[in-house]
Amino acid sequence: TILTKHKNNLIEILGNDFLNLLTQTIKMVEEIDSSVVSVVKIPAIEDHEQTAFPEEYGCQIVYALRDSLEKLPKENIRNYLKVELKNTSSILRRIVLHVINIRYKEFRDLFWEYEGNPLIDAIAKHEQYELLKNHSKEFSSGEIQKILNWIEEIEPSKSFNAINEKEW
Repeated sequence: TILTKHKNNLIEILGNDFLNLLTQTIKMVEEIDSSVVSVVKIPAIEDHEQTAFPEEYGCQIVYALRDSLEKLPKENIRNYLKVELKNTSSILRRIVLHVINIRYKEFRDLFWEYEGNPLIDAIAKHEQYELLKNHSKEFSSGEIQKILNWIEEIEPSKSFNAINEKEW
């Protein structure tokens, strides 16, 4: 697609303006038809064999936003990541978790300062799992304890959450 072909040039030339344009586009697409950027259509933020139609519009926009956040300087995106991690948009939260995973040394604090329990967010489970898997050896004993506390906080009385707790 044109977006795929010129994405790197757009990131380089437009920077944060491209980032903001993509974010607004994703929000508009979600309002019109949230299934276009759902976990069913986009099971993983990284390139993944389970993504059935990566050439579709929703995937292309998500991938362009992902790539922008992976490439732009940390000082240009820190506040963006902080804000979007709290967003009600599950696709934007998933993208942020993916970027924290990819650029963990720069943004680890954003994950550990998460308000609430991120493990309850079942839609972002893949991105959370990848982050924990890829960086578990870097965790301090306090961070490991925090993860254990998050797991224990999942209420086993609720069947969905009980399954969620067992998975973690």
